[in-house]
Amino acid sequence: MTWRNTDVFAPDREEKKDDAKAVTADTIQALSRISGTLNVVMDKLYICGTESTSLGSMEANQIISLLAENPHWTAMLQEDGSMHVTERIQDLSPTCKNNAYIGVDDQGNLTLYDAETGRKEAVRTFFQLDVRQMESSLPRQTLQELYSGIKINDVDEYNSVLSTFSDFAMEEQTTRVMSPGV
Repeated sequence: MTWRNTDVFAPDREEKKDDAKAVTADTIQALSRISGTLNVVMDKLYICGTESTSLGSMEANQIISLLAENPHWTAMLQEDGSMHVTERIQDLSPTCKNNAYIGVDDQGNLTLYDAETGRKEAVRTFFQLDVRQMESSLPRQTLQELYSGIKINDVDEYNSVLSTFSDFAMEEQTTRVMSPGV
């Protein structure tokens, strides 16, 4: 699906509260011009993983009420006429909690894998590791765990592993990864 940038109805988290009020007014104004119903889809964006659920057909006033009750959500009108509302969640998705591992790929990058399929499928690459420094600094058991894949069950483990291995990241990439844009 193609997203229309002009139809983004909520601010970035970094914007001020006054800007958020202005965007909310824009959202209400844009939705009030829509007649009929829209198919509404709820997208939950986690630190690791996403989930989409159909909320069904809704009138514009119902969508306005939904967004008013959930001011931290964003909304975007799709070219196909559907409305996607998005919630950003500072946690791992249920699927990710069951299947996520952090390890090292063939190029020496710290990588998040989904092991649900029985094979390693890269979900996200964090940063290039200074493998030589890491191997000379860490205990053998820690290295074996990393090369085998460290099971990630919750957001605390996720953050702990990132923090631990960020000490071995090539310099320019560490800050960007430790401040995820979720």
